[in-house]
Formats: sequence, structure tokens, C-alpha cells
Amino acid sequence: MEGRCGECANEWQPPGPERERSVTNVLDLTVLRCGTAFAARPTGAGSDAAAGVVSEPILAYLVRTLNGVVLFDTGLDRRHLADPVRRAAMFSAAGWPAPPVVGEGEDLVSQLARQGLRPEDIDHVVVSHLHADRTGGLKATPRAHKTLQRAEHAAAFAPEGAPDARYLPLDYDLASVTFDVVDGDTVLDEGLTVVATPGRTVGHQSLIVELAGTGPVILAAGACGSRADLAAAVPPSPCRDAAAALASLRRLDALAWTLGAEILVGDDARRVGTLGRAAEQHA
Repeated sequence: MEGRCGECANEWQPPGPERERSVTNVLDLTVLRCGTAFAARPTGAGSDAAAGVVSEPILAYLVRTLNGVVLFDTGLDRRHLADPVRRAAMFSAAGWPAPPVVGEGEDLVSQLARQGLRPEDIDHVVVSHLHADRTGGLKATPRAHKTLQRAEHAAAFAPEGAPDARYLPLDYDLASVTFDVVDGDTVLDEGLTVVATPGRTVGHQSLIVELAGTGPVILAAGACGSRADLAAAVPPSPCRDAAAALASLRRLDALAWTLGAEILVGDDARRVGTLGRAAEQHA
């Protein structure tokens, strides 16, 4: 499943009346809850002042396609939380409002097992960005191709170090973890497209999943923390570039309108489970 980006200088254009929508290769999409993180909730768009700490589910997304099994984000490595000293150094002292929580059975390997899968069954991992609540399962999927925006890769592997303490090189700067970098919007497969949504981090990306029968779903990932934030155009917190993040929110909203798509945002734990089962339609 190789990405193709023949027109990376231009943004991906959704199918319209003049462009016939391609047949999707996506069979179904399953939302996995891999723990709970905590974030400072800003008072309003562009504000750095926190209005309190809110809990947010750590989500990963499993996409079964005709060409393989795809993961979008991989949760947090539970081992980072097991030792109190390590937990304090990695999270509390690094500026997280509170250490994340990954309960028994919430880790990625356990979640995959519930779906009848092992980590080695994953063919492709798409990473929205390299914060620790997205990268915990990268090393558990050594045979999977891993897709990342070039800008995110450059920031995370910069000689002066990663941009902020939410990056944990222990998760991604490993000989066993290599990335296929892409520039901007990229079609990965029929019905599976990454779109650049910078702001939360310099190289954040979201994923459009075309579900046969039920229509497209946009996985916003870290580009949007909640439905309330989407409606009020409030950038996520923390945020590397508030102006870029706001532009990305508006872009996601416009794509949803054009495609007739549902946006799944960071706090969408209500959608945990499988969406758009389409296996029967492809039998």
C-alpha cells in the first residue's frame, strides 16, 4: 500500500460533480479506546490561558481494507506509566497537566486482540503526529509501513531536539521504526487519504476514510479536541501554531461539508466500536 502524491504542491481535491467518486477499498473502521489523557482547556480561540484540565480519550483507529490492515495512531505505551519515577519524569515534570492513564486491557496489543489481530498483522500505520499518546505502539508493529508528514519527521528528528516534551524519542527514534515520509495530502489507497492539518504540531495530518454504504469519515486526531471546539473554532491545546491550527479546523469543516462527511474529533469516545461494516458488500 504505497502512497502516491503526484500533485503534492496542490491540496487534495475531494470528488465533486465533475469527478466521479472512486470505489472504496475500505471494509470497515473500528475506533479503539487506548486510555485517557489530560489537557488544559483554553478559554477561547487563540488563547493560551487554561480554563481547567479536561480528560480526553486516547484513541486509535483500525481500518480494514481489501489491501491490508491499517492503523491510524497507536496509543500510549503503558510501560511509560508503570514506574512512578519514570512517569513523573516523562509526564508530570514535562508539562503534561497530569500523567495519562492506560488501564488494564486498554493498551494497543490488548485492543487488537479483541479484534482478532496481532501486532504483526498490521500492514500500514499512519501517524497523525509524534506526541507520546500517538506513538506508543509503533515499536510493536515492526513489519508495518509507517506514514508521516515530512515536516513532522524533520521536527521530531531535529539536531536540537524535538519541539516539545510531548515527543518521546523512546517510541520512535529506534532502528526498528522507519517512516515513509509524505509531503502534504496523499492518497494511500482508494478510500484512504491523508490530509495535512498543521497547527497542533508542525506536521500534523488527519485521515479521510471512505466507508462503503455509510459515506466518508474524517479522523481529525489532534487537529481538534472536541465538538465544542470545532463549532467555536477553538484550536487544540497545547498548540504549536494557533493560526495554522485554526486554518486546519476550517479546512476540516469545509471538507466535511463538501464530502458530506462525519468528523470524528479527539473526544469522540461515544463512537468506540466498528463503523460502516461493509464486508458483506465486498463478498
